[in-house]
Amino acid sequence: MQRIAAVCEPDKIKPSMVPDLKFIREKVPIASIAAALGIRLAGKYRAHCWRTERHTNGDNDPSMSFLKHKNKGRCNVCDYHMWSNLDLVMMVRKTDLPSAIKWIASRFPVPTIAKGAHINKRSSWSPTFSASYADSVIEQLVRSGVWSDLSHAEQSLLPVMNTFADPNTGWISISYQGLQQYAGVGSSATIRKALQHFCSMGLLQVEPSASQGVFRSVGRYRFTVDDARFQALTTATYQSLRTDVAMQREMRKAAQDASRRRASPV
Repeated sequence: MQRIAAVCEPDKIKPSMVPDLKFIREKVPIASIAAALGIRLAGKYRAHCWRTERHTNGDNDPSMSFLKHKNKGRCNVCDYHMWSNLDLVMMVRKTDLPSAIKWIASRFPVPTIAKGAHINKRSSWSPTFSASYADSVIEQLVRSGVWSDLSHAEQSLLPVMNTFADPNTGWISISYQGLQQYAGVGSSATIRKALQHFCSMGLLQVEPSASQGVFRSVGRYRFTVDDARFQALTTATYQSLRTDVAMQREMRKAAQDASRRRASPV
């Protein structure tokens, strides 16, 4: 078991130290946090959504799932994208990021780091998402942070669809078999689920077919990065990433102010 150098306890944090947000996001299991929040688990990787009013029969058939390798979760009914363990605490407790950090640190062994550690220089890129057909789809997803929330199958499908998009119209004509072969996705059900998720994100338009339903064997699709839902998703996800950095700065400043007050003569 990894030795933790310092544990973040409510009244014992050294002024020059701050909780390690990277450790919280990556190492404190989201399923354990869900259980501590009182969420009803259904095995290791599934749970009943706490927003029961949005579900048929109060979500008796659990709709929430956790991805262990990403330490993130999502409700298949309520959420367009995945959320971190910190996001979960903020949503369930209806609180802000500093309070969520304190809540987790008071219940789980979280190491502290020297003030200023892990703080990256501010990126010169800002999330200005302009409408286009296919050229910038992958870049927008990566830069906004949404890419890391996608499943492996979804990450495999998007470059394939992007490659086969018509440069003039943006329309993509490809069969399920073609998507399976080029993306290396073995199940048509997995492809269908991924396409439905893209639609719910506001990322994809599907040309309907009267005879075979929305998702036909040879489909026509088009990326819709100008959709208001996709714009809101990418912007919110990017702002969440920047919040981590801002939070580190706030905590560092608070530690510095406390240190100055103690050093000042009475």
